[in-house]
Amino acid sequence: MNNTIHFLKTVLWMITLWSVSFQAQAQTADFAKMSPMLRQLTTSESRIMRKAPQKGSGRHVCAFIQLKGNGDEVLRQHGCLSLARYGNIHIADIPMTQLGPLSLCAEVTRIEARESNSILLDTTAAKLNVAPIYSGTDLPQAFTGKGVVVGLEDIGFDLTHPTFRTTDLSELRIRRFWDHLSVDTLDSELYVGAEYTTPNDILTYAHSRDAYAQFHGTHTLGIAAGNGVGTPYRGIAWESDICLVSNAVNDSKEFIREEDLYKYTSATDMLGFEYMLNYAESQGKPCVVSFSEGSHQDFMGDDVLMYAVLDSLVGPGRIIVASAGNEGHYSTYLHKPLGTESLNTYITNGPNNAFVTMRASGDFDLAVRFYIDKENPYTHLLHAKDIIAEADSLVEDTLQIGEEQYIVKMAGYPSCYHPEQNAFEVFIQVAQHNFGYSVPVELEIMGADADVEVFRVNGKFRYKDMLTKDIGPGESSHNIYSPGSAPAVICVGALSYRNSYVDIDGKNNNRDWGTNGEKAPYSSVGPTFDDRTKPDVMANGSNVISAGSSYYFEEHNRPIAMYLYTSMLEYDGRQYPWRVETGTSMSTPAVAGTIALWLQAKPDLTPDDVREVLAETCRPIDDSSPRPNNLWGYGEIDAYRGLLYILGYSGIQDISQEQPRAAHLSMKADGMLCIRLESPSKEPIRLCVYATGGQVVEQQTLPAGHEQYGVSLSHLPQAVYAVQMNSHDPQLRGSTLIRR
Repeated sequence: MNNTIHFLKTVLWMITLWSVSFQAQAQTADFAKMSPMLRQLTTSESRIMRKAPQKGSGRHVCAFIQLKGNGDEVLRQHGCLSLARYGNIHIADIPMTQLGPLSLCAEVTRIEARESNSILLDTTAAKLNVAPIYSGTDLPQAFTGKGVVVGLEDIGFDLTHPTFRTTDLSELRIRRFWDHLSVDTLDSELYVGAEYTTPNDILTYAHSRDAYAQFHGTHTLGIAAGNGVGTPYRGIAWESDICLVSNAVNDSKEFIREEDLYKYTSATDMLGFEYMLNYAESQGKPCVVSFSEGSHQDFMGDDVLMYAVLDSLVGPGRIIVASAGNEGHYSTYLHKPLGTESLNTYITNGPNNAFVTMRASGDFDLAVRFYIDKENPYTHLLHAKDIIAEADSLVEDTLQIGEEQYIVKMAGYPSCYHPEQNAFEVFIQVAQHNFGYSVPVELEIMGADADVEVFRVNGKFRYKDMLTKDIGPGESSHNIYSPGSAPAVICVGALSYRNSYVDIDGKNNNRDWGTNGEKAPYSSVGPTFDDRTKPDVMANGSNVISAGSSYYFEEHNRPIAMYLYTSMLEYDGRQYPWRVETGTSMSTPAVAGTIALWLQAKPDLTPDDVREVLAETCRPIDDSSPRPNNLWGYGEIDAYRGLLYILGYSGIQDISQEQPRAAHLSMKADGMLCIRLESPSKEPIRLCVYATGGQVVEQQTLPAGHEQYGVSLSHLPQAVYAVQMNSHDPQLRGSTLIRR
């Protein structure tokens, strides 16, 4: 279900349309100020204006625009509507006819937008159901997310699922819902779609407009905040308030009028983030936003202003969490260092094209070889310096190779991160599918005086089983998705545990992405394109069981798909499924839910505070690697150790860092601490209760031979306490947090 291919085809189309004369560009627009999608829109709009100068297309685009001086007046003069402002950066609705004129204004320094994101399921894993089951565990009794808002922007929401109610099912916990695709726009004051603000309105609307085609948001929300409805599949922050945004992704075009297509961009997604964070602020509550979508990074500058906006959105009690991506099992990076004469790779793809981006210091040549004759391949040579010297920095060639026609394009521009370096896009297309298989295609980068890095966007680097010639394999790196790559965002990778689950028909599905909490091979790795360490943290993401959408199930309940479902719940006359999914889409809401628990303990946590907690309390995936690193960041998140650290208990030597595995503690309203063991204790248990200052406020010895105990703490003030159990039985040794 990863729709990256659709996005890439659009990007490639954009590059094609860059090929207009430099003189025409200079007259109509300053393309250097624009991100690629906006360059393409400006070019296409100019063509429409030449045909109908009085009308144009009438289309608008949602974009970031950076201004200086009297920027507000510039927007007004060009018919733009400012939707949000962050210092000198606006998110604005811009008539496409004004993109060129705006870019020529001295007050405008940059205009930026990219198409919507892709959801980050691992497609293969989703089909094969690989690795472990996600199930709710005993979380610290004192912290359940109560008083915290979990914001989640996604697609495919079933708003009626009972897991999004309170535990007694009496109240809906979804407080606000903005559907970008809603057609209830008559009285809506929002830029796109409509919002629903009361339980009755939300339940009457029932589901996002795309819910019969998508399910992703129902599943991710269940992981972050579902109550489990009596199943083992309880989410992390199961008593939190919920605020949702259903956005548009690459598969959403069927729901959008063609003239409105460019109102749904990365800038619109940021409006969704702001909506959730501002709702929480209006309620006086902290908020963590979870986002399991993303797009490839680039050197074109698609994300420069978005990163700045994200910096402005986060702060005390305002945290954003996003997926790392699912490209860790691909070779995505090749490097030809200075002094090395050449670097080779084969490139293949199931569809009919391949696309790479490169970063270079120094001049180099690129040879594209087509092995129609494996002994004497056809070689097409491209010179980097010639690409840069072209007026539009683009070369496009059409080649006849045997019976097939290939299109080869190469574009060049300064890197948005290091302007002294040049970046290049290389796109190769053929009419037939299975690109690079029947006719192997080789890329060779040549030039000892150049340092060149190659980043996979579309296609696969291959180094064996193609020809007898052996080529270096490259490596998996630099494949973190944006916005998880942003400095302000907590970026989440995925781990794997158990490798099987039982489906709704009682069949055992045994697939192996790894066990025992190792890094899932699909989980994307860093560094980022501007050389920062990512991801930040890891959580279980393989074969996670969570809520499924009843509306999606109605449309897609064919027998062949039933292995994805594990159980069914009947509620209020409707069938609600639970299903299995895999990907960093699943690990991300688990981290967001955990941060919601931490925000309940300390509502003013900042992203930097969260990283400090991660650095101090995460479990390393292996003991030999420094932390953080580009494979797994700081390690596996630990909700309980994080809470101990935040509350100051981690410095008390007598308090365990783990909870007892065979004892379950809960507090009653009358101040009674109830302790239930899984089997009668064979020896006495020593119980100590600590206040946050570290002093012991209660201690008792519990006699052997019992399964249940009651300890009255009614004499203690209302506060959070740590309860330490000491026993020779390791299953009964540990601490937990309770709220009196």
